[in-house]
Amino acid sequence: RRSYAGVDFGFSWRGLVVGALVFGAWMADAAWLGLSADEPTALTALPPGLRGAWIGCRLVAAVVTVPLAEELAYRGYLLRRLSTAHFESAPFSAARWPALALSAVAFGVVHGRFWIAGIIAGLAYGGLAMRTNKLGESVAAHATTNALIAAEVLLFHHWPLW
Repeated sequence: RRSYAGVDFGFSWRGLVVGALVFGAWMADAAWLGLSADEPTALTALPPGLRGAWIGCRLVAAVVTVPLAEELAYRGYLLRRLSTAHFESAPFSAARWPALALSAVAFGVVHGRFWIAGIIAGLAYGGLAMRTNKLGESVAAHATTNALIAAEVLLFHHWPLW
């Protein structure tokens, strides 16, 4: 945990723009997959209060917890670890394209049927961290993507995205 004290969690407009662009790639992937828009039966069967609580928890997890945890894992650790054994002291800018590509593929694979969009996201978030030397930029981009996906799910009932 001490090694993360030196990680820059600051962000700018770049993270927000990259997050919006990744959202576009995610929607294109979803369209290509031809997913239905049906709400999950188990969610529909819940009483309104529990349904609302589940959606609220899912929203907070998607926009806060998941971006922070995944960026610490895939960019904060894996991207830098693939670049050097002494990753704790390595700046993001020291990472090279093989580390970026491998960490992006690993990120994509854990996103299941959205593996193509996941690889694109991994490349974008990792490239952003490498360019700005700030993990906060990739966290902001990831949170933006997930917030836009959540809006798509909740406003347009595109449930398979969750």
